[in-house]
Amino acid sequence: MTPRHLVSMTLLAGILLTDGGAQAAPPRWELSGTSDQGHYQLTLSCRTPPGTDGFQDCQIRIQDQDGTPASPDNILVDGGMPMHGHGLPTSPVAEKTDQAGQYRIEGLRYNMPGAWVLGFLIQHQKQQEKVLFEFVI
Repeated sequence: MTPRHLVSMTLLAGILLTDGGAQAAPPRWELSGTSDQGHYQLTLSCRTPPGTDGFQDCQIRIQDQDGTPASPDNILVDGGMPMHGHGLPTSPVAEKTDQAGQYRIEGLRYNMPGAWVLGFLIQHQKQQEKVLFEFVI
C-alpha cells in the first residue's frame, strides 16, 4: 500500500467514525408532570435549557391517564418568580399543532436567572386541572 492510499484510507475511516462531520443534535430539556387531579400527563420539551437570551423553543405533549394523546378545549400558560413576586415578562400561548396532543408554546421568555414556576391550566368540558413545573435558571 502506498503512502497516498494509506492517507486516503485514514481520512475515509475518520469520516466514517465521526459520521461525516455531522453535528450531534443538541440535548433537549424536558420536564414531565401529572395534573393536580390526575387526569393528564404533560411533558414540556424545549430545544435548550431555559435561559435569559431570548424566546424559548418549546412544545408540550399532553396525554390522558391511559397514555392516549389528549386534546383539551384550552390550555393556558402562565408563570413567574414567586420569590420575586412577579410573573413572566411575556404572555405565552399554547398553539395546537397538527399532531394529536401536541402544542407549541409561543412567546415564552424568561428575563432573569433564579427560581421559576411555569404552569399550565388545562380546561376541558367545564373541568380545570393544572400542572406546575419548578426550575432554576
